[in-house]
Amino acid sequence: MRNLKQQEAIRWKWKTLSLALALALATSPAVANASTYSGNQVITKNTTVAAGDAWNPTGTEFSGTADPILSFDTTNVDYLAFGPTTMDGSGEIQIGNTSSGIQHLLFNGVTNTPLGTGTLTIDDEAPLDAAGTPLTNAPPADVQLIGSNPIAASDLIINSNGGQITNPGVTNVIIGDGTVTEVTLNELDLAANTGGNITMDNGVLNARTLIDDGNFAYGNGNTLIQGSGTINATDLTSQDDVAFGIGGNGNHPAGGGLNGIGGLHVNVTNATMANATLWGDAESVDFNLGGGTLTMTGNVTGHKGILSVGSSNYTSGTNPNQVVFSGYGTIDGNVDVYGANSTATPLTRFEVAPDGSGLVINGNYFQDGGDLVIPITPSVAYGISDNGSFTGNGNLVVSGEKGAYTNGQTYHLITANFLTWNPSNVYYVYEGSAASGIDGLAGYVTKVTKNVHGHPFVQLCLGSRCVAQPASAPAKPQPQPIAPVIPVHVVTPVQEAQPVLADAPRVTQAAIQNAAQTLVSTGVVGGGPRGLWVKGMGGFSREQGYDGMNYGLISGYGWSVGPDGLDVAGVAFSAGQAGLGTGPSDFTKASDYGLWAYGTYYPQASRSWKITGTLGAGLSTNTLMTTALGLPQVAHFGGGFMGTEIRASYWKTLPALDGIIVSPRLSVGYNQSWTSGYSTHGGGHLDVNVSGQTDGQIYLEPAILVGKKFDYRTASGRHTIFPQIRLGAVESVGPNPAAEISSGQVASQVQGLPFPHLQGMIEGRLDVISHSRYSNGLSVNVSIRQLFGNGASSTEGVAAIK
Repeated sequence: MRNLKQQEAIRWKWKTLSLALALALATSPAVANASTYSGNQVITKNTTVAAGDAWNPTGTEFSGTADPILSFDTTNVDYLAFGPTTMDGSGEIQIGNTSSGIQHLLFNGVTNTPLGTGTLTIDDEAPLDAAGTPLTNAPPADVQLIGSNPIAASDLIINSNGGQITNPGVTNVIIGDGTVTEVTLNELDLAANTGGNITMDNGVLNARTLIDDGNFAYGNGNTLIQGSGTINATDLTSQDDVAFGIGGNGNHPAGGGLNGIGGLHVNVTNATMANATLWGDAESVDFNLGGGTLTMTGNVTGHKGILSVGSSNYTSGTNPNQVVFSGYGTIDGNVDVYGANSTATPLTRFEVAPDGSGLVINGNYFQDGGDLVIPITPSVAYGISDNGSFTGNGNLVVSGEKGAYTNGQTYHLITANFLTWNPSNVYYVYEGSAASGIDGLAGYVTKVTKNVHGHPFVQLCLGSRCVAQPASAPAKPQPQPIAPVIPVHVVTPVQEAQPVLADAPRVTQAAIQNAAQTLVSTGVVGGGPRGLWVKGMGGFSREQGYDGMNYGLISGYGWSVGPDGLDVAGVAFSAGQAGLGTGPSDFTKASDYGLWAYGTYYPQASRSWKITGTLGAGLSTNTLMTTALGLPQVAHFGGGFMGTEIRASYWKTLPALDGIIVSPRLSVGYNQSWTSGYSTHGGGHLDVNVSGQTDGQIYLEPAILVGKKFDYRTASGRHTIFPQIRLGAVESVGPNPAAEISSGQVASQVQGLPFPHLQGMIEGRLDVISHSRYSNGLSVNVSIRQLFGNGASSTEGVAAIK
């Protein structure tokens, strides 16, 4: 009986365990039923990607008339990729409020459809806390588009956090990833309270309407449009302040740095925003208004906003990068232009585009440095009409297109209700090239108190008729009002270009010749050294007010060759720096890297005659910096070179003169250098284009060496000291460096610093050879060489060890 009761108890325990297991399985997640979304996903109805589902499509398509919703309620990923996305109708991507951790939405690929037919809405809802309340500190996911129209939609609406978050951070739309990306939409709308920022990573965004509906963004009431790329929009609208370019080439929110270069370019027809700032933090920024209205609504009712071109937050008046506003039409707001008149950085430019009727400003204009550029034609000036006050300082640039201008013709450049603007300088540009006037006519810029409507204005008059001529007969003087004449600063980049623009070949050849002569000169067991060796070299020069310098290192290895092992064949590598200029603001410098082959041949076993030669070639990188035209101009460009030299020398020891060694020698060399063409940057309208240059020089160097060897012994071994002096001359034969320089339609040729021809040469050398158990034939050489005559001098030094 007892056994039966025990068996019954065991059966009840198993039933209880089985029931508990069944209940647990019934209430556990159905992991076994998880879905995998791969391949091209066609969304025709509401679809939910749940926790545990795998979302990895090659493309996404919204199809049908039901406007399906693709929702995500998952926490196991930090980003979602959709591939190329097409719209056959409208649809919505919804990040559910039960999701968390999704930080990035990626649309990448090619649809070849620049403008789709439907609307894609991205609704990133605010996640909920444990009590079911929307979180107030969860930033929305970034949206990145990569490829050629990766979203084929008419409109893209990004409604992050459903308008529920009061301090959410900001939605970031990223166009590109450093590769070629172009996105074309009818409308891009950054909706809801979060607003949004746009980061260009070497992409192009084309949108008829670009809207930021947010009440605030960027955490402080700013919309940020940054990076490197181009935005083309018919209408750009934001309720916020908009900053163009701040942040520059920094890290975009998705992680990693921006890859694009070339600056931010924004082209709009109409735009509305509270205030706007153009400031290139790490890249240049240009903003073009194409004939519509730029409306600055401001942040205070009844007060217009401000367009700031540049920023007043400069250090010592310098501008981090070039900032340009260009346009025509109307600015309904105030304009502040900040730029540096320093020669260390590019200037900010505020340009009126040569179109329409110029530019109307319904507000106040203030300028503190930088350039104000106003174009003219023979018949009209595209000037500024300011319905407020026009104040400040800076440069005025009058840019004339090609045409037949009339002597005595006047133009109204600026008209304002109140005019207290005093430009620092006036520059003239004709056919794209800076000049002393327009079409050969001198310019006279004056401020006139009032025009026929009672407003003051700035007037330009061209030609000699603008200056009062002496009367033919004495007349009773009449008091006349005198208009203040604005100072004119004449700069002509093509006609006044300095030789430093064409000195790159000269700089490179100085380094080539130094390397070649170091290889063939005696100094380490004679010219063309054997074994492993290293030479350091450097020097400086002066000619016609130009100072030069060069230094470098050359190293190689020579093998004993020939039937008796007397001859030498070797290879070497050289790396050097050379520079030439008048000072730290006007110079050309080159970094040269070359490979060389060298050899030494002894025709006689006595080694009385020695023939040494070398042949090498390499590449150079060049940098130009000049303020010769009044503004800083910088260029970087490449080049190449080759060089060769052969030296024949005869050695004779004179026993009657206590073992004096005499060695007459003749060296013949040829250097050839090439530099690629380049354009200067940083000078704005004064920049020039410089052609590629090719230059070659033959040089002959007869000389005689006189020296004496001294042998002495110590406890450690035998040592030889060989002091010597060389006297001779150097003759260079070849054309002087020259370059074609152009700016706009004007071209000219500029001559570089000429090569000095016949010069005297004196050189002192000291060779030390040590044969001991420690040095084992170690050789050390030091030499100093001086060239002089024909208005130039140079000093070169070489130190070598083998």
